[in-house]
This record gives sequence, structure tokens and C-alpha cells, in this order.
Amino acid sequence: MIDPALKSVLIDLGFSEEELTDTASIRQDLQLDSTETVDISLGLKRRLGINIKLESRQDMTLAEVSEKIALAVAQSSSEAHNYVETPKPTPPQTANPVPQK
Repeated sequence: MIDPALKSVLIDLGFSEEELTDTASIRQDLQLDSTETVDISLGLKRRLGINIKLESRQDMTLAEVSEKIALAVAQSSSEAHNYVETPKPTPPQTANPVPQK
């Protein structure tokens, strides 16, 4: 199944829903060039907050790209879940502060 965010980005680039099948490859079938693959990566970053590199020489199907998206989303949410904010140090308090002149 094609990721909905990926489908949305591709439709924004001018593809029809009929062209977007699981087995459609991004280079051979959709004939995307390197600039368009960067546009897809940027669109996914804006929509999902993830980084997906599609600029490799290896052609991928939309199903394979969707798998990469699912892995990146899972990793991103796992990292966000493990994030612990460290408390900011507080300045030492003195019992009787000395007034400044």
C-alpha cells in the first residue's frame, strides 16, 4: 500500500491516482528525475517530519518507498519517545544576599 503522504506529494507533482500503484517504480515508470526525487523528499519532510533519501541510483517501487517512510516514521517516533529533557541548572541561593552598590 502506498503511504498517503507519498501519494499526496506525487499528486501535487502532477501524477494521477491511476498512475500511482504499488509496483510503479519512481524512475522507470514515473520517470522522475533527481530534482523531482528531492521534491518528494522535501514534501515528506514537511508533511511527516522525516528525512528520506531517494537520490540513490537504485530504482524503487512506490511500495518500497512507502516501507522506507514507515521505518523512518517509526524511528522518529521512537527517538521522540526516548527524548528526555535535562533540567536547567539553577543558580545557587544564598541565605542573606549581599546588596549590590
